[in-house]
Amino acid sequence: MNINAKIALGIDITENKVNLALLKKSKTGIKLVKAVSIALAPGVIVDGRVEDHLALAKTIKTAKSTNKIKTRASSVSLCAEPSLLQILELPKAAPVNVRKYVQDEIKQYAVLPLKNIEMDYCASGSNQFTNLKQILMCAAKIDEMVLSVRKFEKEHLNVRRIEPAILGYLRACYKNIAAPAKNKNLLLVMIRDSILTLCVFRNNNIEFLRTRKLENLHSYLEQEIHSVLQYYDLEVQNIEQSWQITLFTNGDEIDDETADKLKDGLSSENLVLHISGQQDLCGEIEIKDNTGYISPVAVGLAMKILEPDSAGHSLNLLPKEILAYHKAKGELLLIANVAAVILLIIFLKLGLLTSKSLEIDEAVAQTKQISIEDDMRSLLESQKTIKGQIEKTQLSLDAMEHSGKPEVFVSWAKVLAELGSNIPKNVQIQNISVENSNSMELEGIAVSYKAVNAFAKLLNECKSIDSVLLTGSNMDINNSGLVDYSITCEITK
Repeated sequence: MNINAKIALGIDITENKVNLALLKKSKTGIKLVKAVSIALAPGVIVDGRVEDHLALAKTIKTAKSTNKIKTRASSVSLCAEPSLLQILELPKAAPVNVRKYVQDEIKQYAVLPLKNIEMDYCASGSNQFTNLKQILMCAAKIDEMVLSVRKFEKEHLNVRRIEPAILGYLRACYKNIAAPAKNKNLLLVMIRDSILTLCVFRNNNIEFLRTRKLENLHSYLEQEIHSVLQYYDLEVQNIEQSWQITLFTNGDEIDDETADKLKDGLSSENLVLHISGQQDLCGEIEIKDNTGYISPVAVGLAMKILEPDSAGHSLNLLPKEILAYHKAKGELLLIANVAAVILLIIFLKLGLLTSKSLEIDEAVAQTKQISIEDDMRSLLESQKTIKGQIEKTQLSLDAMEHSGKPEVFVSWAKVLAELGSNIPKNVQIQNISVENSNSMELEGIAVSYKAVNAFAKLLNECKSIDSVLLTGSNMDINNSGLVDYSITCEITK
């Protein structure tokens, strides 16, 4: 159970340093409160993999404590190998189960193992030349990152997202880099350690994406850029706009001399080379207090936590076991709060009974002159009153204790079996949640509103379902062309 955070920490991890960006959201917008960059000891990150999880967690803890950063909600850049970041084109006949289609495609890449990988995808937009919808997909062997996240949790960090660095940069610099290039072809070149990422951004869509590991990066950088430009010149039609090439590094991968040579080698009337940095951060991000290097990647990672429903490309490779742990932790916190309220009510009731007892004692003391027989009668009546109040209070507590417990056993195996046999091919269930003992909510995607309504009618005909309510159906916010839906079902008692 994640409540939208007001303060978030973006953590950008590279082989030689960790960059932190602390953002705060208010009514006036998002403010960059602090930016910190701290060096990593050699051997902590090797070839894109975390080798020393404890040292990485301790480094982040030191940076937080030294700079008095207390926030827990955080997002981390993907630091795992092998990994895959790719654009996939869907066939004309859109698959019913998009996730399974993506998983099957991932198996075709030899770079990834067949097991123990995490993946996520989002819509990348429609290709105007082939009319095929595109999907931005990321997959990685995440075992090492899981160990790191567990170490982070012990250092009081609540990691909510693991996201590729390129998306963090695009999110933080979109209004100053991508939006102004509306009438141009934008080629974003990102250099992180020895990993080169080439991304073509056209018509507000990521149209081309390539990642390569180059040992001698400076020698091949210009050649890699030219290969993308030549591909578009030869293979893609109607390319009339000029090119803007934006180069972003962590600050130490490329020197001034190399940058100048690159500018000379790429000089053209229809080509502009821009060396990007923290000056390209969105203008709406106010820098409140900063003395160090500002990582646009870390800023973009934190922005997604503060605005989880914002439009744009979004991927999250946080493993399901970590998500389940966070959910269980939230439910435990909710149960603890309810228990605290119940205990408070019990103490108030006991206090009331104690007060009543004191009042009765005073009344008895004032009537000592009355005969023993009258004394006994009055005492018995008082005890009867107290006993009745105690019994009434006990009944109230028993009712509170047993509230919310199911009165009727529901055969969920039978319900789920019947549900599985009635799922159409053009509808996908992504989440099933049980609201109470006889109610469940289904969430998922469908190819059309008509498919959603047909699915609801099929559910209504199930013997194990008493009633069906379509609580929501909207077009997917990622512009995938699919329809998000939510259906509440009352289970037959």
